[in-house]
Amino acid sequence: MDALAVSGGLIENEFSEGDPVRIVSGPFEGYEAIFDARLPGTDRVQVLLAFLGTHPQRLKLDTDAIRKAKKK
Repeated sequence: MDALAVSGGLIENEFSEGDPVRIVSGPFEGYEAIFDARLPGTDRVQVLLAFLGTHPQRLKLDTDAIRKAKKK
């Protein structure tokens, strides 16, 4: 439990649906997206990403590929 507390706690409570997030690794690094859901049984999440004027697309990423972004 001490190691968990030092590492910042459980990530599953870090994001709520609709939270703005920044993608920090992978091919979409630097983009901002909207947190959609945590995928069950995995360390993956689903975000909504809109780019080049398109409708938001669902994108599945590793949990450690996103960080909270400041709300605009």
